[in-house]
Amino acid sequence: MKRRDFLLGGATAAMLSTGQARGSQPFGISCFGDSLTEGGVLENWVTDRYPSQLQSYYPDRVVSNFGMAGQPSQVVLGRFRAEFARHSLDTHVIWSGINNFWQPDAVMADLDAMVEALGLSGFGHGRVVVLTVLNSARQGVGTAEYEQVVALNTSIAARFGDHVLDIRNLLVAASGGENDAINPTWTSDGLHPTGEANAFIAGQVRDFIDRRGW
Repeated sequence: MKRRDFLLGGATAAMLSTGQARGSQPFGISCFGDSLTEGGVLENWVTDRYPSQLQSYYPDRVVSNFGMAGQPSQVVLGRFRAEFARHSLDTHVIWSGINNFWQPDAVMADLDAMVEALGLSGFGHGRVVVLTVLNSARQGVGTAEYEQVVALNTSIAARFGDHVLDIRNLLVAASGGENDAINPTWTSDGLHPTGEANAFIAGQVRDFIDRRGW
């Protein structure tokens, strides 16, 4: 599978009504995905989601949560295309595939199509962050699901290269997880991150964006 690098190409559509502009350029961060982005099961669903916590790092930018629970990657792709046609945001965080990780070819095609929808091609500095797929606390080493998730993430890393944030490995390490799975204490149900885990995710996404000057 060929690795992609990205160059921003083409103007974006109308800005969010709440957005601002840096000079003549729009700026903001979109977070696309499923329940992991939307929020899952949280004590404080509004403030504990990772996009909400990411917003606290960027008071002068619009951070938009485009997560929706239960959606496989192809449905996320459809919403991505629709929302991108309506909004103008210059940095994009994509976290998709947990609801159909057993269909790696479909997930990879859908992730690739999301990148294509942004008008990114060639080599350069497209502001796209692709997060790796999680395995649940019950899907550790030795399970078929673990092997599927690891294989999918290997493909994601090979395809999107330096635009990948390996949040799965980071969460496993930071939570003190065993069997190469996230520690259940960092989840609300064995999979969905708690507010504490989402704070960690937001910090990692912020560091990724800031290191690149995005």
